[in-house]
Amino acid sequence: MQRVEYPDFSVEIFMLDTNMMDSHPKHADPKHNICGQMHNPPGASCSATGGPKNLDDCFKFMWDVWRDEQKWTEKKLESSTADWQIVATHFQCGHQAQWYKKLHGELGLDLLVTGHTHTQAIFDKWKVLGGLTCFITGGGGGITSENPPDVPRSSAYGFFDMTVSKDTIKLESVNFKGEVVGRATVTPVGKGGANATAA
Repeated sequence: MQRVEYPDFSVEIFMLDTNMMDSHPKHADPKHNICGQMHNPPGASCSATGGPKNLDDCFKFMWDVWRDEQKWTEKKLESSTADWQIVATHFQCGHQAQWYKKLHGELGLDLLVTGHTHTQAIFDKWKVLGGLTCFITGGGGGITSENPPDVPRSSAYGFFDMTVSKDTIKLESVNFKGEVVGRATVTPVGKGGANATAA
């Protein structure tokens, strides 16, 4: 996590590892499995850096890390005194939806920043997340996009401009042509979800 102090407000950003969403038992989903045999050499081990000692331990290890992160995040949000609380992670909006809904409604999470999918998208005050705004900023990398880039107002490649002030976070999705293709304004939710509104 990182706390950032501005003259009249503060922001806490929590960086979460969501690689568990692409981890499965070693024989499952071979093309999309970071714990699979297809993309790891025989005898692969990450134990030297604190990771799983072999592919048999990988799936459990990744999900144990996630459960530990969930506890840590809840504890940090409960004790946060910042004006804004933001989670940044890799897996796209919609993963672990009930948990993020809880963070928003009970613990004051204001914004979820994600990637993974190769597109630019805003889920403004999304009902699936209990009114939490989430955006996918996946238009900066990868050799493929989720949708064609050669259409009007394409969201295939681009970036987000995020302006944070004491009272609002303003989001603008800008495509590779320089066009603003999406906007949202986030207001602080506060602990207990007092200001949360589901759309």
